[in-house]
Amino acid sequence: MSVETCCIMVNDRFITLLIKELCQELTDVEREELNGLLRDSAECREQRQLLSAYWETGRGEYEANTAMFKKVLERINVEEMPRRRFSLRVWHGAAAAVLLGVVAVMKFHV
Repeated sequence: MSVETCCIMVNDRFITLLIKELCQELTDVEREELNGLLRDSAECREQRQLLSAYWETGRGEYEANTAMFKKVLERINVEEMPRRRFSLRVWHGAAAAVLLGVVAVMKFHV
């Protein structure tokens, strides 16, 4: 195994462990492994710091967006006006008025 392959495998493992840490799903054995990688590699420590900051920023934005979305939905529900249904009587009246209008136009044009 070349040094490059070894670094890629360690990096993949480091990313896996870091993701589990951010999601609070690390086992004790995995935490020890992650701590060992962090202790031995300045690059891993830098990546952890960068990804952790990004994770926290993303989480804050997600929570803010979720709260804003809930407020919008609540406002829509409060401001939603009930639909008015026209009764059958109104539709019959409108149809009768249209029919009378058509008959009157036909009678005067003939």
